[in-house]
Amino acid sequence: MREQTLAVQRMQDYIKAHLEQEITLAQLAKESLFSPWYSYRLFRALTGLTPTEYIRKLRLSNSALRLKSGGCRVIDAALDLGFGSVDGYQRAFYKELLSSGRICQAPGSHHALHSLWRQIQRSKKGCARHGKFAKRICSGNTKAKT
Repeated sequence: MREQTLAVQRMQDYIKAHLEQEITLAQLAKESLFSPWYSYRLFRALTGLTPTEYIRKLRLSNSALRLKSGGCRVIDAALDLGFGSVDGYQRAFYKELLSSGRICQAPGSHHALHSLWRQIQRSKKGCARHGKFAKRICSGNTKAKT
């Protein structure tokens, strides 16, 4: 079991080192020294996430930290993470960081995430639909109308 744990650690180290690049399962398998199929299965068994989910969460968490520090614009964070537009980044940010209660458990984190969400929303001033959506989120009504 130690060999499998070390393989997953090598994959996680590779992901962190190459976070702003495209990462494939073949690359992760090469790092783990196992087949792509077994690497995927092993990663999911030991982390509870698929490699894709892990990468997405890590990228979004890092972007939230960058936005919070004020070191970049929303569009820069979205493009650096490989999102083609701010819209896709907004959806992923909301889904991963705001809609899950697990991340908002720390004192003050809920307010900080909503402040980031408002910052992201302000980057889309011209869109009335997103403006209304932002008001619903900030007022506590997080159910999106389709």
